[in-house]
Amino acid sequence: MITYIKNLLKGKLSFKEVLYIKIYVTKNLSHISDELQKRGYIIVTDDSDTKYDVIICKLKDDGLANLNIKNKDILIIDLGKKNIEEIEYILRDRVF
Repeated sequence: MITYIKNLLKGKLSFKEVLYIKIYVTKNLSHISDELQKRGYIIVTDDSDTKYDVIICKLKDDGLANLNIKNKDILIIDLGKKNIEEIEYILRDRVF
């Protein structure tokens, strides 16, 4: 999966390949994880699984506080005031 994110960041992945990225969404953002699942993304709900490529959380609410992150190649998206379209745009087009 890490190869996917590296290629994604280099612009070498198609939209279809983006769907194979494992995304962890913090528990308090279930509306985001539900919508991403509907759109075909792989959502990881177990915070003990440390093999995800993207984390979506609210940094303001200590979204990373209880995660055991072992991979330094993880894309962290702060939800802030972003809607689902903006999140998907970041995932698809690598715009941060």
